[in-house]
Amino acid sequence: MRFTVIMWTALTVIVSVSLFLLKYQVQALEDQLQATYAQIERDKSAIRVLQAEWTYLNDPTRLRRLSEQHLGFTAPAANQVLMMGQIPFRDPQSLLPDASSSPFVPQSPVAPAASLRAASLESFSTTSFVPPVVQPVGLLQAAPAASNRPSAIAAAVARLQRLLPPIWSGTTSLQEPSR
Repeated sequence: MRFTVIMWTALTVIVSVSLFLLKYQVQALEDQLQATYAQIERDKSAIRVLQAEWTYLNDPTRLRRLSEQHLGFTAPAANQVLMMGQIPFRDPQSLLPDASSSPFVPQSPVAPAASLRAASLESFSTTSFVPPVVQPVGLLQAAPAASNRPSAIAAAVARLQRLLPPIWSGTTSLQEPSR
């Protein structure tokens, strides 16, 4: 009987101490929650102030006044507005650099823009266009000889070698043998 009394007393003390500690942890968390709510309110207030300041700074009349005062900008006059057809376009030949001023020499001649403009759409026939024949290349088929790409099998083997540990892929260890 004495053992059960000691056991129940110890259990009561342990539960009391743990409840006491839990109470203070909950109070600390509630204080932290209240501080977070207060910080949220301060941030909301600061956001409202910043929005009001942004609205003031982006006022169109203020911006117009500042651009006239500091940058010398004025409102566009009626004679400054043109229709798209009235805008003069540059000659495409004037956009090309001189061959004497540039060290770059193109390998193939380029057709002048004037001859491209002279060609009309009526000269092209829609029936004369024949699309090139494209043959699908399977996974295990070899790529064309002109291509520098490795075959699919070689690429798959290289990927497997990178994934496997060095001893499984047949390569030697990088460590020097002990003497």
